[in-house]
Amino acid sequence: MSGMTKKVWGEAAGKGPYTGMPRVDILLKAIDKKIKVPISDGSEVVFKDIAENRDALEIYKAGDEDPKTTRLRTQSMKYVAMRDIPKSILFGGGFGAKDQNQIPATILTARFESLQCLYCAAMTNTRVKNQQEVTTKLLENAQRRVFMGKTKFKDVIALDASWHQSSYFVAKKLIRDGYISRSYTFHRDDDVMNSIYAAKKKAFLNDSMANLNNDKWNPGDIWAVKTGVDVKKIFKTADTSVKKINNVVMKAFFDKTIMGISLKKVEDERKIKSVVQNDDKARANLKPNAFVSVQLSGARGFFSKQGGELVVNDSRTNKKIDVRPSSANEALNMEAILTTARGGKAGQGPQLDAAKRFMNYTYPNNTQQKIEDDKILNEDTRTIDNFWMMVNTIQNSRFCIDTPIDEATFKAAVNSQPKNVIHAKLATTYVFYGLVKANKKQRDDFVDYVVNYMESTLPESSVYLKVYQ
Repeated sequence: MSGMTKKVWGEAAGKGPYTGMPRVDILLKAIDKKIKVPISDGSEVVFKDIAENRDALEIYKAGDEDPKTTRLRTQSMKYVAMRDIPKSILFGGGFGAKDQNQIPATILTARFESLQCLYCAAMTNTRVKNQQEVTTKLLENAQRRVFMGKTKFKDVIALDASWHQSSYFVAKKLIRDGYISRSYTFHRDDDVMNSIYAAKKKAFLNDSMANLNNDKWNPGDIWAVKTGVDVKKIFKTADTSVKKINNVVMKAFFDKTIMGISLKKVEDERKIKSVVQNDDKARANLKPNAFVSVQLSGARGFFSKQGGELVVNDSRTNKKIDVRPSSANEALNMEAILTTARGGKAGQGPQLDAAKRFMNYTYPNNTQQKIEDDKILNEDTRTIDNFWMMVNTIQNSRFCIDTPIDEATFKAAVNSQPKNVIHAKLATTYVFYGLVKANKKQRDDFVDYVVNYMESTLPESSVYLKVYQ
């Protein structure tokens, strides 16, 4: 680790726990609060609150000294030159140079979940009073109780300050609520965690049921395991049926020996919640979701919105679901729109299954629909007429909140759309057409299944802890 230059010491921290504060003032605060400061040899020190140190920093601030020559005394009265203090998390560094938006979502998720494991282990290893005390060294030492697959520590620690803050809030909440302590290890995409999902797959196979996605069976992003518990042994004999494995998960959860924990980014500690999902109490409080409305048009015209919006209600509140392909010309996806983030997803597979099961309705899968996309782009009259028929049926139903588009405008607009727009709008239209043509029970059963799939609250789903705001 290299030390900071005179220019950097004079700048305000752009990230970290003291964002906006000049770095030299952060050093003064570290002296005040007796905060551990990483130094270039990889260790951490606490600088002594004495006049010699304060005078040295005041002289430096006045511009009369350089970090190469300015020295501070530690608690043991050893000297450390300012040049040997690197730009760590405390001073707004250590978060990496990459723009987080440029990191693929799957990689960012792996790093965030791994960071949460590190914070859980670090904060149960050593009691801290505030986030500033969770230093890089503390997180590094926590690795012996953390198993995060192929994700590397240096990449995890490089996440920006908002992820570190969220991980601190969540770990603090889990400790306060009695879910974790220093007698747990924390797992993310390792052999232990994967052995649980492998047993789940076999349980569904033994029940002759289609395998439910891991995340929809149990969305535990990380798993906390009590020291001494042999997870592989327990789940090796739990795979005879879905009922058996779900009972094993529930017993282990309430015994607090093996717990799946689902994570959402927390930005406001005052709003953080921890809720047990899929136990008997949660299922008793689960309200069925009812179909409310659909919207196809965008704010600037029918084709300005790629996809559409589906609204459902669980007798307490309306829920909005964004309906569109996950990327250009890909299969249709449904995703819950939450107040602070995106929620769960349901891909085209579960949608097609639910449409057939609950509405006796079959519509083209993605491969079949691409053939229709090409026909529309080639101005095939029959395919365009069918597209318009479905749009018109939706618009004329009492469930559509669009301002209607007329046939001539629709057909003229179709001819000027790129393939990805045609693809998204046609896929959404097929689903909404089936919904408005179905009867009430069919509509409600369809949306209830889809929402429970997205929220991992299907009857086949297992118990986990959800932490969110």
